[in-house]
Amino acid sequence: MADSSMLLSRLRELGWAPVTEVADWSAPCPGWDAVLTGERFTVTQPDQAAWYDGSLPTSPAWRAAVQRSGLLQHFTADHNDLDSVREDIVTGRALALVSSCR
Repeated sequence: MADSSMLLSRLRELGWAPVTEVADWSAPCPGWDAVLTGERFTVTQPDQAAWYDGSLPTSPAWRAAVQRSGLLQHFTADHNDLDSVREDIVTGRALALVSSCR
């Protein structure tokens, strides 16, 4: 996967891997942590900088499943609209990471 943005290059340095390389991202990546409290969602990267801090509107059942598993899969790509990101995941142009989640 050729990185087409500085952001994706930086994320690869921080442990994110191409979605096509499942063995490289299917286990929790050290230093990445997510906290989900109701719809409030925060993610910190290994240097403790905030990767995301905002809302994540999901169903109570989804939140309960995440809390039980203690893990969360993250996906990102060069696009910021859901349909394009979904396409990037399907075609292998996205990056993925698993974090702990409390």
